[in-house]
Amino acid sequence: MNEDFMAQSINIQQSELMGLLVAIPMIIAILLLCRRVLSRYNIMILVSALFAFFSSLFTVLEDITPGNFFNLMEHGCYSLTGISLGLGCYLMAINKRKANLSDRL
Repeated sequence: MNEDFMAQSINIQQSELMGLLVAIPMIIAILLLCRRVLSRYNIMILVSALFAFFSSLFTVLEDITPGNFFNLMEHGCYSLTGISLGLGCYLMAINKRKANLSDRL
């Protein structure tokens, strides 16, 4: 009976696992690129990439463990990915606008 429960609860979808395996080298590349030039918007884009990686990780973990904790963490990280990416793009646009205004003066 216990073995049947374990066999049913571990049902990882191949697409979710492949997404995680693709995310690992991507996050390493983003970390290496953002290490060179750190600014406010680069940090926010880096944070966004980290949240996207963790949401992919939590997607795989929610298939392994019962309960809703990892599902909540997955959707929370997806939300924080969008917020931090939007904030990073906003800061980048403000920085570019300030640079254009200083060039005109």
